[in-house]
Amino acid sequence: MDNRYRLFGETTPAEQFRKEWADYLENNNLEGRIILNNAPNRIGKTITTLKSLEKTDAKILYLADRHNHISEVEATLNNPRVVHWWGMRKLCQQKDNPSYNFLIENHVPAGFTCQSCMYKKECPYWMQWHINEDSIVGAPKELLPTKYVSKNDWDYIIFDEIIDKAQRVEPYCKPIKNETMDSHNLTLLKITYDILKDIIGDQTTADEETLSYFKEELKDINSNYLPRLIRQIKYEGHIDNDIKPVLGLMSRFRSTVEWLELCAEHGFKTHFYKPYLYDVLDLQNKYQSNVILLNTSLKNQFYEKMVSNYQYQLPTVEEFPFHFENKNSLLLHYNYKARSCSKIGLDNYGAEIYIMAKNLIRFGNKKGLKTGIITFKNQNHIFTKETDVVSYFGGHQGSNTFDDVDLLIILGTYHINPDGLYQKYFMLTNQLLIDDPARWNNFQHINGARITLSDNTLLNELKLYKLNEEHGQAIFRSGAHVQNGKIVIVFGYVPEDVTNILKYNKFNTEKGAKISISKWLKKTNHHK
Repeated sequence: MDNRYRLFGETTPAEQFRKEWADYLENNNLEGRIILNNAPNRIGKTITTLKSLEKTDAKILYLADRHNHISEVEATLNNPRVVHWWGMRKLCQQKDNPSYNFLIENHVPAGFTCQSCMYKKECPYWMQWHINEDSIVGAPKELLPTKYVSKNDWDYIIFDEIIDKAQRVEPYCKPIKNETMDSHNLTLLKITYDILKDIIGDQTTADEETLSYFKEELKDINSNYLPRLIRQIKYEGHIDNDIKPVLGLMSRFRSTVEWLELCAEHGFKTHFYKPYLYDVLDLQNKYQSNVILLNTSLKNQFYEKMVSNYQYQLPTVEEFPFHFENKNSLLLHYNYKARSCSKIGLDNYGAEIYIMAKNLIRFGNKKGLKTGIITFKNQNHIFTKETDVVSYFGGHQGSNTFDDVDLLIILGTYHINPDGLYQKYFMLTNQLLIDDPARWNNFQHINGARITLSDNTLLNELKLYKLNEEHGQAIFRSGAHVQNGKIVIVFGYVPEDVTNILKYNKFNTEKGAKISISKWLKKTNHHK
């Protein structure tokens, strides 16, 4: 039974925030500005932003991580101005044709795949790009580098929770049989392929002459080799596994050239990461668009580090000021012997913690509370019998299954693995740490939890940013910050900012937690 307000009734902190944010957007003269809103998740940032801006006749680009997020926004707005941009896999009218499907699955650009297609004039894939000056376009971040985005003079660009996402730039150079090249009359392309193999194998960089050669070869591929091969696939039925790496080499040659340019600038690397944020900033620089960054837990100073390598002068980012708290929900934090309840820590004392968590879940059930838990994925099975809703770190985002949970337990301190941190570090600095990893021998106590840090300052900032993001979203997953009467119990890390939002108490024993819960339920007049 969804009776989420049975303890208090609906609260107003989120409503007040939404009003202040809408007033800020509607009453400020926004022109060529970059605005950061880093309020907690589940508070209504996205919909409030779009509902405020749809009152104007502006051309708006909304960028998100996944199509399902865009679809949810589209359904909520229910505005005919909204256009959802999809890819070929979704909209191609010939995707059941083996030849077309082969081209789509091998990432051949639509401009080549769709040449001479009888359905092109009425194809929804191509028709979707024709938008109005007041359209509200929802698109996944992967479309940012395309001409459909770059050639539109957007009034507003909304970048929703994807600030640290990046496009991987690398060469495509998989093994190709000599006879495959020969049978398709690609002798000159084979020479280029051999040069590329040598550059990768020798870990060298291309000189100016070689770079010029590859750029000319890109033109030949797009005007000659690739269209010819596609015609053979479509009309002569040349579909086989041997041709796949040839298609890949040609259809991704632009990325290969970009990789060669980056190697020439930064030294040889097997790959690079280009932040999607840079594509947004390019649009801002080109059209003086207003950029609105919606990103939970992102701080201004970390944003400044992210754009420190950007090539153009940028407007100073404006951080939307807000004060948000809901002391009518309770946060209980297990705080004993600096236990962070990391995966390694739980190997030592996990049995004790699991029993305590199970008993608190049973206690909540007896009090008539709906219970939920977020923990490590491999621990989910421990709690499935007693708990109404179970999920795991990294898997709960976007879920509404916790909406009517009264007592939510967060068990564990989630750490992004070092390779993932090195990837994001590389994205920001183009400095590779994988071959010279940082030393993780420093420690910091944050709200009583012992957190392992490295000897690299930026790497530590990245780790704490991702830690705050994951745990902030987990703690607020049941809506404790926007609904009254919620109880959240954390065995592990709690971001410092979160303690200022909810009613925050610590406990060391199971008995102490039960006493706190009982007092809270009595105070809130909740009875079984």
